[in-house]
Amino acid sequence: MTRPPLASARVTAILAALGAVTPLSIDIALPALPAIAKSLEADAGASQLTMGLFLVGFGLSQAYYGPLSDRYGRRPVLLAALCLYLAASVACIFAPSIEFLIAARFVQGAGAGAGMVLARACARDIHGPEMARVMSLIVTGASLAPLLAPILGGAILAVADWRWTFVGLAVSGVLLLGVVALWLDESNANKVPGAARPGPMLRNFAGLLGDRHFRGYAIVIACTYGALFALISEISFILVGSLGASPTEVGLGFSLVMVGQISGALLSTRIAVRRGPMAMMGAGLGFMAVGSLVLIGLAIAGIATFAAIIAPLAVFMFGFGQSSPSIFTGALAPYGQNAGAASSLAGVIQWISGAAFGAASVALHDGTALPMGLLMIGLVAGAAVALVFLVRPQTRRAVG
Repeated sequence: MTRPPLASARVTAILAALGAVTPLSIDIALPALPAIAKSLEADAGASQLTMGLFLVGFGLSQAYYGPLSDRYGRRPVLLAALCLYLAASVACIFAPSIEFLIAARFVQGAGAGAGMVLARACARDIHGPEMARVMSLIVTGASLAPLLAPILGGAILAVADWRWTFVGLAVSGVLLLGVVALWLDESNANKVPGAARPGPMLRNFAGLLGDRHFRGYAIVIACTYGALFALISEISFILVGSLGASPTEVGLGFSLVMVGQISGALLSTRIAVRRGPMAMMGAGLGFMAVGSLVLIGLAIAGIATFAAIIAPLAVFMFGFGQSSPSIFTGALAPYGQNAGAASSLAGVIQWISGAAFGAASVALHDGTALPMGLLMIGLVAGAAVALVFLVRPQTRRAVG
C-alpha cells in the first residue's frame, strides 16, 4: 500500500490521534471507577490508584521515548510503545484483581507516554520550525478526548460491564498500531548514535536546560501547565463546594471549559503561521490573565454562580489553547538534531509542574474559586516574565 507524503493531511491526523491517546485512556475510565471497585472488591482509594499509577507510568516513560527515537527512529519506537499499550489494555480486560489492574494500568500509561512526545517530535521533523499549525491540530485532538471520552465511557457502562471500557481502549490501540504501521513513514533522517545511553541522554538533557532558549520555554511550559492542572484539579471541588453541583452539572461545566480550549486551538490553526509563535503566546497569555483576573474579581465580590465560575475559566482555556501549540513549536524549533530529547524533556517538565501545582491548588482549597484564581494568575505572570526576558531576546538574536 502506498504511504502518503509525511506532510499530508492523513499524517497530520495520525499525529493528532497520537496526541489524544493519554487523555482518552484517562477520561474514558473515569465513569467506571465505582464499578471497578465493586467488581474487584476494592475500596475507592484502590480503584483511584488505577488512575494514579497510569499517570506515574506515563510521566516516567516520557523521559525515554524521545532519546530512544533520536537513536533508533520515531517509527520503531512508536510501534513498540503502541504494542505495549495494546498488550496492557488486553491485560486490563482480563484483570482478576485490583492489584493486577493497577499494574496493568501502570504499563498502559508507559505505552501511552510515547503518543504526545513522538507526535511533537515527528511534527518538528516534518515541518521544521514552522510546525505551529500542525501542533495546533495535535492540541485540538488532545482537547477533544477529555470532552468526548467520559461520555463514551458512560455510554459503554450503560449497556455493558466495566471491562468493555478497556475493550474500547484495546480497539483504539489496534487502530492506531495499524495506521502507524501502514501510513507513517520514518521522519527522523538524522539518527544520533548513543542518544539513548544513560550518560549521553543525561548530558543532552543538561545541555538543553543550560541553553537559555530552552530554559525560557521550560519556565513558560511549567507555568502554563501548572495553571492548567490547578484548574483541572480544583474545578469539580469548587462547583460542588460553592454551588452544590451535581455530577452531571460538573461534567457539563468541564465540557464547556474544554470548548474554550478547543476554540483557541482551532483559531491557532488558522493564524499561527502568519502571526508567529511570539504573538500567539503573548495573546494566549493575555486571555489566560483576563480569565484569571475576572475569576478572582467575582470571587472577591462573593458572586458564585455557574456562569461566574465557568465563563472566566473558558476564557482562560481559550488562551491556553491558543498559546500551547506555539509554546511547543518555539521550544523544539532549534533542535532538529535532538527533537526527541527536547520533546521528552518538555513533557517531563509539563508533567512534574502539573502534578505539583495541581496538588498545591487542592491544598489551598477553601470552598471558593479565589485560591485557584490567585495561583493561576501568579503562574501566568511567571510565564509572561519568562516570555519577555528569556524567550523574546533569544528569538530576536536568532532572527538577527
